[in-house]
Formats: sequence, C-alpha cells, structure tokens
Amino acid sequence: MTDKAKPVVREWTVEQKARVLAEGSKFDGEELTVYLQREGVKFAEYEQWRLALDEGGRASASTNKRIRQLERELARKEKALAETAALLVLKKKVETLYGEGEDDDTQRKNEK
Repeated sequence: MTDKAKPVVREWTVEQKARVLAEGSKFDGEELTVYLQREGVKFAEYEQWRLALDEGGRASASTNKRIRQLERELARKEKALAETAALLVLKKKVETLYGEGEDDDTQRKNEK
C-alpha cells in the first residue's frame, strides 16, 4: 500500500492577494495565464479574489449564505439516506426471518 502525498493548499494573505490582483490586472489572455502559473495561483482563485474585490465583500456574504444552504441540504439528504439504509437492513432481516416466498402467497390469496 502506497501513501499518496496530499497536495499542499497554500494560504494566501490579503497582501499577497492584492499584489497578485494588481500585477495580474496588467495582463490579458495567455499572458495572465502564464503569470498565474508562475505565481502558483489557479485562475478560479484569481477570479474569486477579483470578484470579491469588485463587489466590496458582498460576494463573500452571498457565498457564505449559499454554503450554509448547501450544508443544510446535504445534512437533510444524508439523514434521508441513513433512514433508507436502515429500512433496507430491516427489510433484509424480515425476509431472512420469514422467508421471501410468504409475501407472494399472501398477494395471491388477496387477488382471488
């Protein structure tokens, strides 16, 4: 079994972000891509920083609201999945105890 090294996530300071944004604003297209690669910044990160700066922090508040909404939705779905898994386990136990064929006999009697 081999241990795969996890990629290191770089934490950017406000000053570093401001420097990258200021310098990056001088470039377009391929030049910007080359600059971001040299600095080790993903384009998506750069755009997120730029939008947050343009919107004066409002993007951050709306992003946090969306994250909380998605976390609530995920928790609700995880709970539903756990309930479904529990029901499947119970169904298998009932089938093991009473056999699978008995349900079929009951249905045939009711149809007559």
